[in-house]
Amino acid sequence: MSDLYREIRKNRILLEQRKPWKEEAVRQLLEWETGNFIYSCMFLDGKNLSREAVQAIVSGELVRKASFADYATAQGLEAAADYLRKLAADIETPFERVLVSKTAFDKLPTEAELCLLWCFLEGKSEAEARTVWDAKSHYRKLSPVVHALSHVPCHFSEIPAKMAELYAWLRDACAGRADGSAEEGRGLGEKQRVAFDAYGTEAVVNPVALAAEFHNRLLALWPFESHNEDLAKLVAESVLLAFGLPLIPWSMTEQEYYDAGRAYLASVEAEQFGDDGFAAGSERLRSMLETLIHRCQTVWLGATEH
Repeated sequence: MSDLYREIRKNRILLEQRKPWKEEAVRQLLEWETGNFIYSCMFLDGKNLSREAVQAIVSGELVRKASFADYATAQGLEAAADYLRKLAADIETPFERVLVSKTAFDKLPTEAELCLLWCFLEGKSEAEARTVWDAKSHYRKLSPVVHALSHVPCHFSEIPAKMAELYAWLRDACAGRADGSAEEGRGLGEKQRVAFDAYGTEAVVNPVALAAEFHNRLLALWPFESHNEDLAKLVAESVLLAFGLPLIPWSMTEQEYYDAGRAYLASVEAEQFGDDGFAAGSERLRSMLETLIHRCQTVWLGATEH
């Protein structure tokens, strides 16, 4: 556990202790979070809009320099972020979901909900998303070369099985079983077992490491017809939100982003894994995410101090 992650845990507890927050402050902070997240995704995608312009779009203002495609992208990302916040906050989300008790895994998007998020990014409605999900038409039908990652993902015919494997891994990882050492709190040391019972999986699982690993595994699979990078970012955000952490901006260069992806792929190919079962190459992205989370928490702490 890094020193920065220890600070993140302390900050989360401090923010919880300050609740209830003023509604207006929360509204402004969530708008700020969402605007920065959208701006960072659009920046990494090569969109030439300023942070202020994106923030204005999110606020519902008219931005003359923004194209229709810019508005569609921003609105899709905003809808996806809002949906993930509802999942994390236990607000009913009925899309292809049987509501169950909310464990950390239950607060993450299902495979069907990933289809819904894809449809948000495509500008499609929820009704259209159900048709897309039934036909599985959001999955790619080709086997491309992902030049930015110097990577050839699996054959498209393998995607359904690979997605099932991904979600089986995710369920185990959320329960501290990524390396097979902990099953529902069993197989742990006594101190770990007490921590598991009292606080859920966070005593066993580092959510920032899990977010980085989930992002990298989905990115490497490259399952969708489009929006693979944004959906990988969104699943990482879903993990952070599920564990009470903020929606973060991906404030990094395109070079840094794809370097992190290539580091993950290289470590998987070399079969380099940590004690937690995560790829050693995910460390690069995890470190960047920790810095971004801490920055966002600092803003929240300043805004809720009084």
